[in-house]
Amino acid sequence: MSSGPERGQVRSSPVLDELDRLRRHAEDRLAEHGLRLVQSRLAQESGVSVKTISDWFNRKHTPRNFDGLLEVAGVLARWAGVQAPKPRHWSALMAAEQGAEAKAGAAVLPHAGQLPGPVRESGPGADAEPVGPGGSVAGRPVHEFVDPYSLEVHRAIEVDPVAGSDRLPLLPAYVERTHDARLREGIRSAADGISSFLVLVGESSSGKTRACWEAIQALPPGWRLWHPLAPDRPESLLRGLSEVAPRTVVWLNETQHYLLTPADAVGERVAAGLRGLLADPNRAPVLVLGTMWPEYWASLTDSPTSGVPDRHPQARALLSGTVVPVPGTFTGPTLRALRDLADADPRLARAVAEADQGQITQYLAGAPSLRDRYRVAPPPARALIDTAMDARRLGHDRALPHALLETAAPGYLTDGQWDTLGEDWLEQALAYTASPCHGARGPLTRIRPRPGDPYPAQPHYVLADYLEQEGRTSRRAVGPPAQLWHALVEHASGGHVDIARSAQLRGFKRLAVRAFAVAGARGDALALLQAAKVLRDSGRNDEAIGWYQRAAEAGDAFALRQTTALLREAGRTDEAIGWYQQAAETGDAEALQQTLDLLREAGRGADAAAWLHRRAGAGDIAAMRRIAYERHTAGDTQDALHWYRQAAEAGDIDAMRRAAALLRQDGAVDEALAWFRRAADTGDTDAVVQTVSLLRGTERTEEALAWLRDRAGTGDGFAFDERIRLLCDTGRVDEALESLRERAEAGHESALLRAVGLLRDTGPDDAAITRLERWYAEGFDRARRPLVDLLVECGRTDRALDVLRDSAAEGDPSARRRTADLLLDAGRADEAIDVLRGWAAGDDLASLWQAASLLEEVGRTREALDCYQNAAAAGRASALLQAGDLLRRAGRFEEALRWYERADEAGQQDASEEIIELLRGAGRFEEAVDRLGAWAEAGDVDAWSRAASLLNEEGRTEEALLWYDRAAAAGDMGALWQAAFLLQDLGRTHEALQWYERAAKAGETSALGQGATLLYEAGRVDEALQWYERAGAAGDTEALWQAAYALHAAGDLDRAVLWYRRAAEQGDVDALWQAAHLMREAGQHDEVIGWLRERAADGAEFVLSLVGDLLRESGRPQEALATYRRVAETGDTFALRWAAELSQEAGRTEEALEWYERAAEAGDTGALRQGSELLQRAGRTDEALAWYYRAAEAGTVFALHSAVELLRAAGRPESADRLERYGWEPGGAVAEPWEAGPPGAP
Repeated sequence: MSSGPERGQVRSSPVLDELDRLRRHAEDRLAEHGLRLVQSRLAQESGVSVKTISDWFNRKHTPRNFDGLLEVAGVLARWAGVQAPKPRHWSALMAAEQGAEAKAGAAVLPHAGQLPGPVRESGPGADAEPVGPGGSVAGRPVHEFVDPYSLEVHRAIEVDPVAGSDRLPLLPAYVERTHDARLREGIRSAADGISSFLVLVGESSSGKTRACWEAIQALPPGWRLWHPLAPDRPESLLRGLSEVAPRTVVWLNETQHYLLTPADAVGERVAAGLRGLLADPNRAPVLVLGTMWPEYWASLTDSPTSGVPDRHPQARALLSGTVVPVPGTFTGPTLRALRDLADADPRLARAVAEADQGQITQYLAGAPSLRDRYRVAPPPARALIDTAMDARRLGHDRALPHALLETAAPGYLTDGQWDTLGEDWLEQALAYTASPCHGARGPLTRIRPRPGDPYPAQPHYVLADYLEQEGRTSRRAVGPPAQLWHALVEHASGGHVDIARSAQLRGFKRLAVRAFAVAGARGDALALLQAAKVLRDSGRNDEAIGWYQRAAEAGDAFALRQTTALLREAGRTDEAIGWYQQAAETGDAEALQQTLDLLREAGRGADAAAWLHRRAGAGDIAAMRRIAYERHTAGDTQDALHWYRQAAEAGDIDAMRRAAALLRQDGAVDEALAWFRRAADTGDTDAVVQTVSLLRGTERTEEALAWLRDRAGTGDGFAFDERIRLLCDTGRVDEALESLRERAEAGHESALLRAVGLLRDTGPDDAAITRLERWYAEGFDRARRPLVDLLVECGRTDRALDVLRDSAAEGDPSARRRTADLLLDAGRADEAIDVLRGWAAGDDLASLWQAASLLEEVGRTREALDCYQNAAAAGRASALLQAGDLLRRAGRFEEALRWYERADEAGQQDASEEIIELLRGAGRFEEAVDRLGAWAEAGDVDAWSRAASLLNEEGRTEEALLWYDRAAAAGDMGALWQAAFLLQDLGRTHEALQWYERAAKAGETSALGQGATLLYEAGRVDEALQWYERAGAAGDTEALWQAAYALHAAGDLDRAVLWYRRAAEQGDVDALWQAAHLMREAGQHDEVIGWLRERAADGAEFVLSLVGDLLRESGRPQEALATYRRVAETGDTFALRWAAELSQEAGRTEEALEWYERAAEAGDTGALRQGSELLQRAGRTDEALAWYYRAAEAGTVFALHSAVELLRAAGRPESADRLERYGWEPGGAVAEPWEAGPPGAP
């Protein structure tokens, strides 16, 4: 026995049924060949995402993307070896499904014989504006967004347009990369009704926002876009989130601005809100698109540090599985595609010619100009840019205040530079940094508030994205001047917590605590906790307690626990009790219990009891409830009742229930009822049940009903349900039914369903029908559907038809469909046809279409044809195909042919194929071929190949080849391939090669490689190599790789290397590594080194690192060092480390340190740690300490800890203790002892 569909599955779907049939056929046929159906392969061939296909196969939802459905069905049919169903077949099935899901009267699926009309382009109500839960709607239609810059797509560089053109397009031409395929999947899933969140993660100006812009252009009509931006991004999103309607794109460019907020709680609220939106089925589908830099992604998704509160649990959960990596460069095919487009757009031409290492998008966004402007900047302007770079990487918000720049920038200037500056140095420097670069925004520009936005007390500036990321890389190991740190603490606008964390990471403990204090003074309790942790980790527990206490005073329970834990560790139990008592006085029930536990553990039970009674006497509800609980446990019910009454009087709901329960036990019914009712008034549903139970138990049912009625009248749905239950339990079903009807008329559909169930459960069906008929006659229209269902179930179909008649006559589509279905189910097809034709006479095309299908089913072909004719005349040209199908099934081929010809003339895409199939089926094969020839002569190039395929299927190979020849002559290059494949399958290798030769001469250079592969598989290796040679000469580097791979697989390694080298010399990087690997494995070190050096001289400098490794393996360290030096000049800092390691192995410590120094200057912070360890091993403690400081200054984790351990190992415990307790100061000096009082401390 079938278990039926699982929960959440679509139970009945003609579309899914048909798709399942195709899938099973495909699985069976693949199994015959030892294969299985792989959904990822199906996704690849159809272009529909794996998730969507999986959802269809598992009946999670029905297809909504018609084009995607056709693609999947086509692939399945091909794998199954059957003809794919026609688009109109799927259209009819989708129409049937659409009708079955109509809002009213759609209880029965269409009859198997009926053929519904084609589905509309969008579903019911598609033209209606979507509305959010709040009544309004967020965003605007996507098609209204015509300016990509309004969505923060980077402006491209400005160049002169090509000759003959007045202006260039707004954006350069777009070339898709791997991340675009993932975006397309998201768009398709959204079109299929599935909500999703995608975040493009990549470096600055790598094309993230442009990719999102291109992706949304493929959204179907009816979609909206919402870009929450003002007054600030997170606030705008939180305000408008409830107004997001189905089919909305939520555009979160620079997603970190929404999730990494100065106040962590705001970002977490945003994340929680977005999670709720994505999980809400009533608002699906929504598509949330975001962009982010990698470092922000890491900050939000990394696991929290042990012992530190988790700052981003909601954001981490939200971002899980959403990442779409965006590469920073264009390579291989994408770079070639760009070159093909460059002639039409001088911006692309310049980018292709001048961009470094494929960094096309960065170049287009003005990155090289920004970089050049920065590098040649006058000292004051460069100081401003360096200040901005360092401030951003150390945690300051995007908007940099004027005072911060003015105060910190002088620290980047030498004394001589500072002394020679003019009075207006700052204005001149800001003017330099604000000047645009080829139309792109300057390096550092002022943020101008929009009209209506709050105006800041001082100007704020923003650093160009590209330079910000450049600073995070190039200045990673650079220590900013002390002036910047002090300016950040004194002048930062928000973001002090992030600045404090940066200082903490670098061992600047005094500055970290100071910055945390600023944040704490502004109300950030988490900052107080983090300052306390800095002090606690430094062994300064007494001071940490003060910070924990201040956070505890702000209501932080974690801080309270930390405070009392530290106090207890220090043996200060009385103080710990005092803190718990203080917290208990604020209403903290847990603190109250902890106080009692500590007092009792200390043997002070009497003090605990006295304090508890004092708290209760002061109105502490938790204390009252605790005394009541303890007295009740001790068996003193009266005293317990006294305290429960006290707590209940103070408003405690739990105490109300407990007091009522005790009173009930004591027989004080009225007082118990009073407390239960008071609890119920707070929304406590258990109290409602208890009240009703107590009233019924005391034979006061009427009072219970009246009380429930009054509560239901205030909108209490639970009370309404309880009243219905009570009415039924006491046999007053009529009253229950009338109450349910009233509620149903007010719009509660569940009340109607409950009424019908009650009718059937409490009496005969006739009585239920009578009641529903009366309700319907009295104007309760919602009763129609259950009335019809019940009449049909009782065999009273005529009466059901009478009920539907008026609504159907008035044009109600659901009533019409239900009427036709009932007549069909009753075997009254003639009547069904008559009513359908009657409605069709009133311009109801759906009824006309259905009538035609039924007429055909009962054999009234002529009348069916009339219906199809009328439908065609009304604009449904596909009706001509339906008529042709009808006649074809009836064996009336000539008539069918005429209808198909009319459909072809009307532009129906399937018509020509139907004509050919009809002629073939009628044994008129020659006529079919002649038709294709005529169409081909008239300009249908594809007809030549179609004719050739027909002839091939009939085994008339030679004739097929002649037609393929004609197709090729007409410009169909695919015909050359088809002919070659045909001959190859027949084993006619020589002739197949001739066709491949023709294809190659026609410009299909890959045909030479295919021919070569054919020869190789035939064992004709030398001939194959000749073809591969020709293919390579024609520019097909893939052929060179194929030749090498074939030789490699055959074990002919020497010749494989030669071919790999040739492919590498044509630019194939994979072939280069393969050749080098084989030569290395063969011990040909000198030869491979020489060859790789040649490749490097030709521009492939990336191979030099391998050259260095080979030289090192060959015992040539000096040459290896020289090579690593060259590698380092290309930007590969790891080569500097390798050089350092070589120097260490040779015992040359100073030389190794020089290499580590260079690596550090190039941004490799790990080199500082390695240099420190080298000096430590050499016993050079002070120098190692200085290197550890530099590593800490660069943000290396545990650098300060390593420095402390170094001092201890060197026998300098006092210095180690001081460094551990007080940290470093900017500049490298160990900090002098400093006080760490919390904000507001005396």
